[in-house]
Amino acid sequence: MCKTPRDNKVDHYNQLYTTQDFKSWLKFFFSHPGIENLIDLFYQHCSPETMIMNDIWDSPAWHSMGLFITTAENLTFSFFIDWFNPFMNKTTGKMISCGAIIMFCLNLPYHLHHKPQNTFFARITSLPHKLSVTTITTLLDPIIDQLHHFHHGVIVHTYCYPEGIIKCIGILVLIGDLPAIRKALGFARIASFHHFCSFCSLGRSDIESLDVDLWRPQIGLEVIAAAEEWKQVLTKKRCTELFKRNNMQWSSLHQLSYQDPVKHTVLGIMHNWLEGILQYHVCVK
Repeated sequence: MCKTPRDNKVDHYNQLYTTQDFKSWLKFFFSHPGIENLIDLFYQHCSPETMIMNDIWDSPAWHSMGLFITTAENLTFSFFIDWFNPFMNKTTGKMISCGAIIMFCLNLPYHLHHKPQNTFFARITSLPHKLSVTTITTLLDPIIDQLHHFHHGVIVHTYCYPEGIIKCIGILVLIGDLPAIRKALGFARIASFHHFCSFCSLGRSDIESLDVDLWRPQIGLEVIAAAEEWKQVLTKKRCTELFKRNNMQWSSLHQLSYQDPVKHTVLGIMHNWLEGILQYHVCVK
């Protein structure tokens, strides 16, 4: 795979990272008594006829998955990615970064989504630096390969079906802050070339524009097409040209053809609330 201009500082040595097998985790997840009954409640859910959304199950994005979400035994997950400082250094001191990739089962009632026993901890990246756009794709490849395979069905041994039952897995939501979203989906950095936003096509020359009518949303199919075009290029020079023109390169997540890289991407607010506003009020006010 070609490298972009920003990837010239990629480390040229091997690094280890921790991981766990998704199929093994599914067996652990479904070994808990009652978990299948809780998920069965989801298939009985009826969205209100009004525009009011009480849960992600009522959202247009959820229903965009079509028959997949209404078919019994199919499971839908969110895909969260972010970096954090494991040593909790002060921002003025030495910065160390560790990455985490976590998946949550959205078929469970909301109050159970983030309980440790219901959380699949897919990856912890190695220290001390954040990953580049290229290295994160290498890291995601084994995860996405499994998810792509599981979307077509895999036999899972559960508490109610110890002999095994076929489960199909889908990823609906990608959650992360802006740097994580850009790296995970192959978008260029905010300071790169022509475009600065992962959600709209506003150019850098209009970065201060407050006219909402000019904020044309990016289209998922166009994003994937640009990524596919970049992937097929064989020379580094041509890769650089396409990256400057489209601000987009290939990402493993684009293998999930049912997942829209624009509409199914959610900006995480963790840093804003836990490390921004709330930290200011606690420490200063």
